[in-house]
Amino acid sequence: MVIRPIAFLGFALTVSLSAAAAPLSLAIAPGKFEEHCVKLEAGAGLHYRFKASGLVDFNIHHHRGSEVLYPVRRAGVRRFGDQFRASAADEYCLMWENKGKNPVTVRGSAWR
Repeated sequence: MVIRPIAFLGFALTVSLSAAAAPLSLAIAPGKFEEHCVKLEAGAGLHYRFKASGLVDFNIHHHRGSEVLYPVRRAGVRRFGDQFRASAADEYCLMWENKGKNPVTVRGSAWR
């Protein structure tokens, strides 16, 4: 498991964020996941898209107390893209999980 801040996407966690797409490149070992988190204000939007070399489970989640909420969840995808809008101010995590037997590379971008 690797947990990193989402700073690679160009987010300084301030009000003035770039609208330009920032590259995303992940190498996920079999049975592992990558998670990247960012603080979003209520109503803030995040666009994202990715392609994977193998099937991955993808989600955007956040924690409310001991409960984990999944506003976005896709199982077994090679590519996906959409816009996410935060329903409440919180730290939201984009997560890719490789349940396969081979390493998977995920490439894409995210922007506001």
